[in-house]
Amino acid sequence: MVRNQSFLSQTLPNTSTDSKKFVLSFPSQIFQAEFSPYEWSQNLICIALKDKVIVGSLTILEEDENNQESVEFNIIHEFCHKSRIHSIAWSPDASVNVLPKLLSFYTADSEFNVCHFDSTKNENSFSKVLGSHSDYVNALACDPEQNYLASTSDDHTCKLWPLKERGEVILFYLTSPGMSVSWHRQEPSKLLVAEKCGLIHMYNIETQRAILSLDAAQVPLMAADWSPSNCSRVGCVAAGDLIIRDVTAPSSPVETRPIHMEGGQCMRFSPTSENHVATIGQNDHQLKVSHVGSSQPILTATLQVSGGLSWHHRLPLVCAGSDRKLIIFRVLTK
Repeated sequence: MVRNQSFLSQTLPNTSTDSKKFVLSFPSQIFQAEFSPYEWSQNLICIALKDKVIVGSLTILEEDENNQESVEFNIIHEFCHKSRIHSIAWSPDASVNVLPKLLSFYTADSEFNVCHFDSTKNENSFSKVLGSHSDYVNALACDPEQNYLASTSDDHTCKLWPLKERGEVILFYLTSPGMSVSWHRQEPSKLLVAEKCGLIHMYNIETQRAILSLDAAQVPLMAADWSPSNCSRVGCVAAGDLIIRDVTAPSSPVETRPIHMEGGQCMRFSPTSENHVATIGQNDHQLKVSHVGSSQPILTATLQVSGGLSWHHRLPLVCAGSDRKLIIFRVLTK
């Protein structure tokens, strides 16, 4: 069992000299990995294996006498999860600065269920099923005020699960499989939903109406994101292209260029830079970190079998599962 691991940083071959990686090993394949996106829990990370979710804290240690950094990973709790996890979303109330520690997150699994895990509950009831879809769930996102959990699925729907009150589930019907969901950081009543057919919708949750729709003009769209540092910027990977749009001028893309020749499967903006984007290819499992406006990637690395893609809230770190290893890359984003 993985418990505490500490590793020196390693320079990546065939990449720029300012890119480093840390590697954590686990007993089985990693299917998802997700840093907490919140300041007060930014060092927490969920790692989904075949039959459990490991929640731990990640700390970057100071350079030693050889000018090498190291990373320390400490497991806080392991949650049993009988089915394969397809998506993870952290709850805003998760924190290790309270007693007892509050580990709270949501999962979507291969049985189409959407579940809530909470470490403060009785050991026999750590998890609660909120509900389910009728097909695979591709993405989850919890709004910053923890009013709703959004999920979107291959069943052509996006569902909003009420978290604070026993309200009705809000349902948005889509024209194709829903691939991504993302909340506006400053205006939590706004939700982005991306469809496989290339449509990206922005909904006002209070009116339950779409306020804007964009067409990527490429299919299939496999992933989309809303930049945390600049909410006028959205991006997606579709048909092998990286497409960046400004929602204040939606008719003219900021950038459209090839990124993965065989198609992309994941895409995430850096939380600290609207111009830095991480993507993973669908068949070659190649991870790239790109700068908007530059044709050359900052970092390129080939994963064995990719599992998840996530940025640290504050530090220039991006992680991805590679079979049984979690690889954490340090990227220069300034």
